[in-house]
Parts: sequence; structure tokens; C-alpha cells
Amino acid sequence: MTFEEAYIKGKDILNSFNIPDYSFDTMCIFENVFNIKRQDLCLCKNESVPKDKENLFFDLIDKRKKHTPLQYILGKWNFMGSIFKVGEGVLIPRDDTEVLVNVSAQKLRDYIKNNSITSPLILDLCSGSGIIAITLAKLFPKANVFALEFSDAALSFLNENIGLNNVKNVIPLKFDVLKSDFTELISKVKVFNNFATCKFDLIVSNPPYIKSSDIPILQLEVQKEPSMALDGGVDGLRFYRSILNNWSALLKENASLCVEIGFDQKRSAVELFKKANFKNIETFKDINNLDRVVAGLK
Repeated sequence: MTFEEAYIKGKDILNSFNIPDYSFDTMCIFENVFNIKRQDLCLCKNESVPKDKENLFFDLIDKRKKHTPLQYILGKWNFMGSIFKVGEGVLIPRDDTEVLVNVSAQKLRDYIKNNSITSPLILDLCSGSGIIAITLAKLFPKANVFALEFSDAALSFLNENIGLNNVKNVIPLKFDVLKSDFTELISKVKVFNNFATCKFDLIVSNPPYIKSSDIPILQLEVQKEPSMALDGGVDGLRFYRSILNNWSALLKENASLCVEIGFDQKRSAVELFKKANFKNIETFKDINNLDRVVAGLK
């Protein structure tokens, strides 16, 4: 079998199983297995594929046709110019979250400018693979970023991605965001002896926000992501309540809380911000013109 034949057959298989973007997915798997870029395929299209590589390629095509997410198959994904390792047990990075990172970064820049902060403290709740914490750590190299995650599987990816991206200012911690007692958290933090009275210059979170009843009807690929990272409770707002009622107490005055929301949660999330006495509440849309972020000042 030639490289061209392998590519065409892989693409036809995914197309026959109604995989969205089957051509793109096939090429991503092709490049990953054979280390041949799209533009170079024409140069070697008639060369024979090594048998072991051929078997691996079609094994991965088989996984994709069964709706295993492409990101899990590749084992890595790009987010805002950086590579992050991903796999079963961790939420897949999505372009939508760029809005949250950009909004959070601008809020922090404004706060730093207005308050002459030199080494800001950032708290990332439900950190997952660490895309938010690590990206912000790169944007603000003098900041200290605490990345909290409760899932052992996700925490493993978080630690791996900290090393992969060579950031020294991200501190990963295992902690349940739904807890309201910070005694355990404080005991884990060794860097800041005065953490009990310390306040953060930014709190950011992309928490689980899908209604429990909606999980079984999600796209098949999404259903293969950990429910722990998706399930926001009966109304999808469980984590927002915890963050606003408990964690906002760790914000400095006039510092920002920024959260990602589901496309239909703007009104509910804004009301929760208002009840928690936040001010200057703003909402931001993603590239598809869907409400994606709510931000407010403490």
C-alpha cells in the first residue's frame, strides 16, 4: 500500500462512519503516524508504507471511527500557540476558552497598572490540563499561578504540561472547588506563609457547566470526556455558586473574577454575580457570537 492509498482509504473509512471533518482528522492522524506533512504527501505518494506504520495508522483510524476524540488519539493539542498533552481523563482544550484567557489577561493588566502590582497572584479553579494557568503564566512571567484540580487523572496531565511548557511559576494543587473550608488548601501552600490573609489579583475558572440531564445527549466525542469535567449539576450552575459564594472572598478589592459559561447561561450567571455583590459585570462572546465569559470586579 502506498502513502496516497493509505490516506485515501483512511479518509473513506471516516467518511463512511459520518465523522465530522473526516478529511482533516485523517490528515492529522496521517501526519502523526508517518511524520509527513500535507504539502509533502505529493512527493512520496507512490512510496510504500512500512507495514508496522500502516497497522498503526489504521488502528488509529478505527479509534476515530468509533468517536474517540481526535485530540485523545494524537495525545496532544495546540492552545494559543502552546502544545498541551491530553488524553482520557482530562477535558479537551477548546478554542472557545481563548476568550476567557484574553479577557482575564486584560483584566489583570488593568489591575496591575492601576495598583502598581509587580508579582500578581492568580488562582485557576478546575484547572484540568492547565491550559489557562500555563498560558497566563507565560503572559505574566512574574506572576505566581495556583492551579487547583481535584481529578487525579487531570492533575497528572497538569503536571506534565507544566514541565512540557517549561513554566516555573505555576503551582499545581489537588483541591475540591466545591469545598468551602480552605484550611486544607492553606496547609498545602508552602510558598506563602501568610496565605490565610493573602488575596488574589485574579481568579479565573472554566468549571463544569453542563446540566446533568444533558450529558447523555451530548455529541459522542464529548461523552468520552470525563463527566467530572462536564457535569455542572441539575441546572449547570453548581460550580458558579461555590466560586461566587466561597472563593470570591479570596479576591482583592477591585480584582476580577472571570468564568467561562455555556451559551445559554448568561442571564443566570450574571444574576449570581449580582447576588455575590460583584460590580462592573460584563459578558463576552466567542467567535461564533455565543455568550462565553462573564467577568466582574469584587
